[in-house]
Amino acid sequence: MGITDILKSFEEAMASAAFAEAGEFEMARQLMTRSGKSRKKVLLGTSEENIDPRVVGHALKLCQRVEAGLEILHVTGSRGRGRRAPKSSAPPSLLQKMGIVYSPVKGDAPLEQELVEQVSRRRDILCVVVDAGDEAGPAERRKLTEIFRRLHCPLVLYGEGAEI
Repeated sequence: MGITDILKSFEEAMASAAFAEAGEFEMARQLMTRSGKSRKKVLLGTSEENIDPRVVGHALKLCQRVEAGLEILHVTGSRGRGRRAPKSSAPPSLLQKMGIVYSPVKGDAPLEQELVEQVSRRRDILCVVVDAGDEAGPAERRKLTEIFRRLHCPLVLYGEGAEI
């Protein structure tokens, strides 16, 4: 066992401890007893026209740390004619080659509602990453955090003004 293996084991133990401290005992147990690839997913939710590559990069780093897959839920409104379908900055085929599931959704429901529906009906969602951006105020971010607290799903807010 080399130093790299020891550091990897330590990193996994620390990630498991963080989930245990947050009350996510089942996930902590899975991190410590996992063999092979995890079926857990990190869900990245966005409602921006173009997905910020920095947010995807941070979500991918999180996925690597917890050995989870990444899914992108891209929600745009359908009100008004001529509204374009959601686009990512990378073509869906490239995302698929990277192992990322890209799900564009066009509808009237807000991003928060779509995310809550996804998390509430699936057991494979490890955590949700949302681009908080500059538009969301502290009250909106607290509301989103409270929604996911009730669902017992960790929420990661990424953005310039993401302090809560």
